[in-house]
Amino acid sequence: MAVLLDEDESLVEALESGATVMDPEIIDRCARVFGLSVQRLLVDDLSKAPAPLLFRSLNAQAIRELHAGGSHLALGDFLRCAEDMRELEKLRRRKGGHDWLPLNGFDDLLAPVPDDDRELFREAEASAYEIRDRLELGDAAVPSMIELFEKRLQVPIFWATPDEIDANIDGASTREPIAAVLVNLVGGAERWWRTRMTLAHELCHLLFDSLPDTIQRRMVMFSPHRERDLRDSSSTPLYQLPVPLERMEKRANAFAAHFMAPGRAIRALVSKSEATSESAITLLCQHFCIGRVTAINQLTNVFNLSRQERARMIDGTSTESLPFSHPDANVPRVRPPRCNVLEQWVDDALIQGWIGSVRARDYLGRRLTEPLPHAALPHSLRSPFRSEAQSVRLRVQAYLGRSDRTAMWQVDEPVRDGAHWRAAVFEADSRGKRTEHGVVVMSHAHKIISAETNLIFDTEP
Repeated sequence: MAVLLDEDESLVEALESGATVMDPEIIDRCARVFGLSVQRLLVDDLSKAPAPLLFRSLNAQAIRELHAGGSHLALGDFLRCAEDMRELEKLRRRKGGHDWLPLNGFDDLLAPVPDDDRELFREAEASAYEIRDRLELGDAAVPSMIELFEKRLQVPIFWATPDEIDANIDGASTREPIAAVLVNLVGGAERWWRTRMTLAHELCHLLFDSLPDTIQRRMVMFSPHRERDLRDSSSTPLYQLPVPLERMEKRANAFAAHFMAPGRAIRALVSKSEATSESAITLLCQHFCIGRVTAINQLTNVFNLSRQERARMIDGTSTESLPFSHPDANVPRVRPPRCNVLEQWVDDALIQGWIGSVRARDYLGRRLTEPLPHAALPHSLRSPFRSEAQSVRLRVQAYLGRSDRTAMWQVDEPVRDGAHWRAAVFEADSRGKRTEHGVVVMSHAHKIISAETNLIFDTEP
């Protein structure tokens, strides 16, 4: 727990025993690790939280790699936002709103991954066809995966970038507490063909997978990027998962490829003699709105091409075959890892008076010092709840409260100093005599800068 919180083990032990006051920042970090809000962290049974469910399914190396890039916190934020969605959905239902029924009619498909690879690939292809048939897609290209998720399946999409989560993670999905997916926009929204494949991959996890050793067949999963160079067999991928999870990933990759570009449709478009040609690759890219590597992989799978033929196709001279614009390039401009549906629900609840502006900011990941982003809201609802200086002062007071030696110290009005805030701290006796105890320095993100903070404990009278 100390490693995941980036704190000393002695501090965590002191917090657990009640020997020190828990800093609000540490409480929030704990909540993020568990994938919960602060309120739910303090009242819920943590053993049932979704993030620990995932951690128990991973090996130590994968957990260390998640922690090294801070991705465990990004995944926790995603799960916390999914919990916010469930909370808002319950509120909307109580107020007479429309029911939100994620994956309605698709809750009977959970299936174990076959042990044999050939059977795994056959089952993945058959499953992709079954879902296409249920969605009445035929063999045509999916017009928009974003619309398919959010409109037809009622599964919210949360968006992140490599600034928040490791670029070696394509996405994540959960059925706990509601069905939801996270997409990592590696390369930006303009690489929409990658977004489409990530969504198809996570769809397989949502529909067919459950974590090992979970009685209620619960599911929360992150998906490492697995597009490796076949000519370099010595390379070891990051996030090497336990075997059962790696096989889930293998099935999800195969499902996604056949869902986006059905093999039976490829055979109707391309002949065996043309399968290795650049024109066949371009045709698949344009017809199914998929990326070049996915097109090559599907040609390799459908026509049983060799590894050498695939490598030559990868090395071939490619032409720009996909347009910049596409419905799946229209990613909403929301603060990661929030989603468009969540923002719409928060706006509606705020205007209706179902929630206050403080709760709205909590849902949207906005500080109390920030205005709410939507111009349609009344000014009284959009305005900051308190000033930046007030928030800095409260943060410094919380920092001092972590130790008995500093808990009674007071904080002067903070002063902005370039990229930092500086707050003098002092102690006042019953007669108002003031004893200076140094300065606390904080970043604009409200992080204590220990290297520049100078606290004075022993002063001359």
